[in-house]
Amino acid sequence: MKKAVIIPAVKKNVAFYDDLIKKMAGQSLIERVINKAKEIAKPEDIYVVTDSEEICLISQRKGVRYFVEKSLKLLPGAI
Repeated sequence: MKKAVIIPAVKKNVAFYDDLIKKMAGQSLIERVINKAKEIAKPEDIYVVTDSEEICLISQRKGVRYFVEKSLKLLPGAI
């Protein structure tokens, strides 16, 4: 069975500024999520959807695919 993981990482929707990229114990939240996703799917089957260039750079360094759209805004309760 083929698996894919889609990670919505929209900075506009976080409670506090830079929550997704702030480091705790040497790792950001987005890095932790990508690492967990790699436990269940291959890196080429992991997709990060974001509105942030910083998150794109982290995704690229982690070897996963990403899609960036500056005007992206998730609707409340959409996920």
